Amino acid sequence: MKTFPLIIITLLLIAPLISCDLPLYSYILLYPSPGELAVGLEYDGTYLWHTAWFKDAQPKVYKLDYATGSVLASYDAPTEHIEDLAYFDDGLWSCDWYDAIIYKMDPSDGTILIQFPSPGPRPVGMAYDGQYLWCGDTEDDKLYQIDPVTGVVIKEIDSPYGYPEGIAYDGSNLWVADFLSNKIYKVNPANGTVLDSFDAPAENPEGLAFDGTYLINCSWTSGYIYRIEIQ
Repeated sequence: MKTFPLIIITLLLIAPLISCDLPLYSYILLYPSPGELAVGLEYDGTYLWHTAWFKDAQPKVYKLDYATGSVLASYDAPTEHIEDLAYFDDGLWSCDWYDAIIYKMDPSDGTILIQFPSPGPRPVGMAYDGQYLWCGDTEDDKLYQIDPVTGVVIKEIDSPYGYPEGIAYDGSNLWVADFLSNKIYKVNPANGTVLDSFDAPAENPEGLAFDGTYLINCSWTSGYIYRIEIQ
C-alpha cells in the first residue's frame, strides 16, 4: 500500500456567532479510501470502519487501522446502497438509501442481524448518541432520532441544509456533513439549531465519525479520509 505524507491545512472561518472570536478548524489528510467512492465512516474506539461504493461492483465494508489506513478486513456490503455507519451493541448499523431500511450487521462478515424500515424514504447519515440512533434523510430533509430496539421515532428535527450524508455525535452535539452545501454543521440535537458550520475538507463530504477528540470525514469526490480538529 502506498503511503502518503500528512498534509496539514488550516482553515480560518468566520462563523455566524455573536462573539467576535474566529473559530479555527484544521484538518489532516489521513489516507485514501481503499474503495472507489468513499461513503460511510465510524470509529469503534479502536478501529475505523468504512463503506465504499464501486461503479461496477458490490459496495464493501472495510475495517481499517485508524493510524495507518491499512485494511485489516473487508467484505461485500449486505445491501447494494449502503450508506453511513454507527457502531454500538457489538454491531455495525447502517442504512440502505434505495431500499429505505436501517439494519444492524455482524461486523465480522456483514450478516444482517436486525432490520426495520427507515422513517424517511432516503436514509443516508447514521450516528449513535449513547441511547438512540440518528438517521439523516435526503428526501424529507430530516434528522430522525430512533429507538434501535423498536424502530420507533423518538424525535425529528430539520436537517441543517438538505443532504445529511454523514452524522456524528460528540457527547453533546450532532455534527452533520452535507453533500451539497460542502459544509459540516454543529447541531443542537434538542431542537435542530445550527450552532456553527465550516467548509468540509473536500467537496461532497460523506461519512462522519467522532474519535473522542476529532471528527473524521471522507469525501466522495476526493476519495480521501480526513481528521478534523474542532472547537
